[in-house]
Amino acid sequence: MRDRTLILTWGIKTQSRELGEFAKIHDEETFALYWKAFIPDIQFGFSDSKYDWPFIIERACRLNLLEWMWKQMTGSFKSSKEIQKWNYYGKIGVKSKNSFQIKKGATDNNEEENDRTQSIIIKISSEDNYISIFFKIPGCVPIDVRACFMKLYPRAEVDKKKVKESISLNKSHPSTIQNMCEVAHYCIIDALCCQELMVKRNVINDYREVASIAYVSLFDSHYRANGMKVRNLLGAYANKHNILFSTRQCKNIEKGEYPGIYVFPPKKGIETKRPVTGLDFASLYPSLIMAYNLSPEKMILTYREADIGLYPIVLEDLFNKRVNLKAQLASLGKKKKHLGKMISLVKEKGKKIPESLNSEYSSICFDYNCLNSKQFALKVYMNTFYGEAGNSKSPFFFHELAGGITPVVKITMDVMKKLRDQVNAYLRIKNSTSYLKMVYEEVLFPVCFTGKKKYFGVPHEEVVNFKPDNLFKKGIDTVKQDQSQLFKFIGEKIMWEAIDINNTRSVHKIVEDTLIEVQNKEWDFNEFIIMGTWRPKKKNLCNNRFIERMRERNERIPNSVGDFMKYANIAKEFNMEIDINYYLEKTVARFIIDDNRYQPPSSHKIMQLKDLDEKEKQIDAYSQKEAKKWLTKYIKALN
Repeated sequence: MRDRTLILTWGIKTQSRELGEFAKIHDEETFALYWKAFIPDIQFGFSDSKYDWPFIIERACRLNLLEWMWKQMTGSFKSSKEIQKWNYYGKIGVKSKNSFQIKKGATDNNEEENDRTQSIIIKISSEDNYISIFFKIPGCVPIDVRACFMKLYPRAEVDKKKVKESISLNKSHPSTIQNMCEVAHYCIIDALCCQELMVKRNVINDYREVASIAYVSLFDSHYRANGMKVRNLLGAYANKHNILFSTRQCKNIEKGEYPGIYVFPPKKGIETKRPVTGLDFASLYPSLIMAYNLSPEKMILTYREADIGLYPIVLEDLFNKRVNLKAQLASLGKKKKHLGKMISLVKEKGKKIPESLNSEYSSICFDYNCLNSKQFALKVYMNTFYGEAGNSKSPFFFHELAGGITPVVKITMDVMKKLRDQVNAYLRIKNSTSYLKMVYEEVLFPVCFTGKKKYFGVPHEEVVNFKPDNLFKKGIDTVKQDQSQLFKFIGEKIMWEAIDINNTRSVHKIVEDTLIEVQNKEWDFNEFIIMGTWRPKKKNLCNNRFIERMRERNERIPNSVGDFMKYANIAKEFNMEIDINYYLEKTVARFIIDDNRYQPPSSHKIMQLKDLDEKEKQIDAYSQKEAKKWLTKYIKALN
């Protein structure tokens, strides 16, 4: 089965960026006729919510073509007013966050906001949303590829090129007009890349898998948050088990917080005596919900017996489906790896790879990616149940349930810790060792822990290898894209030297030597550039202070939260002095906080705390503060 692809190109040479001047009407008619010929099931566009769809509908209305276009594209008739009200997820004549200009005197139909279809807000992360504006044609799902990849890689977008729509194409790009065929060729490649990206990341298969599980449409898989899909699936299971519940939102929405995810505090520093293994719980939160029968309709605040709840019933079915998928995945993975080695051996010998082998390998890779996509979609979906219990607008909201799961995690961790100690004590008596063989998530040796969910080390897969191409890193800031190249250089150098099998220096000594080397080295200006994202609700003093200064100077600030700005050129233009101490203090404190000199004394009030989690949190903050003080003095002494 092959998905149909609709590729649309515009007569760019004759198209003005001003809505006051229009290209020939047949361009708009051609657009509708091509759509009619393809009748696509899915339509891709890149950032078309920001420009393309608002531009098309705005222009069609002004040329009185909207009704004709609708008839050609759908085969049915609707009035322009009905189309705008029910099928256009936006609003005509209103200047929104789209970059094209609205013609003066544009009419507003003055409809009530609640009486018409609105643009859809797609949740990207806990802080960021994406406003999607599109034209809904029956039988076709319009998908903005940019929104999909912002969800997959929320921190990966490093630049956003702004088109100067207010400037005439003739004035700003005289050379481009003479080579419009090249521009058209680029546009076709750009359109094809949308589909290639979606196929490479298996996005549509992910959507289809969730749609089939949750009994929702492909449209809802893309545009709706996972909470809606959880409610839909629970509703289907509730009906099967003769459970009736209301989907109406409570009038008095409860406000409150419940504990977040529990992270076991590690013993900070380098471990060089024995390999450290990672043991992963299989779907921890869903498993705990099933094990403890945690479900809204079965939550009781007094001691009574209860039957198995709706949450565990649904999660058990999803869990079993995922187990079956992972079993198939393991078998395919072995075959994929075997064929990959065969192809590598043929390449090393300089021989031609048989077409049959290439074909079989490609087929296995496709099947493997599809299965992996399905099991991962199930994993994400299962983990959403926990959050839905804490959604005060959901019919399944139950504060005690949402707040009770994390304490259960802590209890489970404590039980596992005691069990581990018992097993190790038994092994110590029987064979003088306290190390137990297990199925590994990852094996690291040497390894260094710098904080909760922050560690790095040498990974060993199948065979012992102390000279890997890359280190295993978890939660280490050097991998973040917004960090300076200077920070990445310092961080990588410290980590590689710290975990070297022949290393005899402490991490603290390695940091001291690295700082001396950095001070004596010449650095390029670009290696100091740091990228920051402005989020007003976040207490990021540096970024918020920067925005305040820009406002005081009447400088350009972002049009919307999360936009990117580049001001590095100003520092370069005025030859401003770079505060290298700022970079050094910020980058290496986390590596040395396990040193005894940065720990609070036994008489300190922190050490008297009874709550172990709070105590660990405050010790970490204290250690970082003391480490930064030492770094400041040490760096000044170097100067």
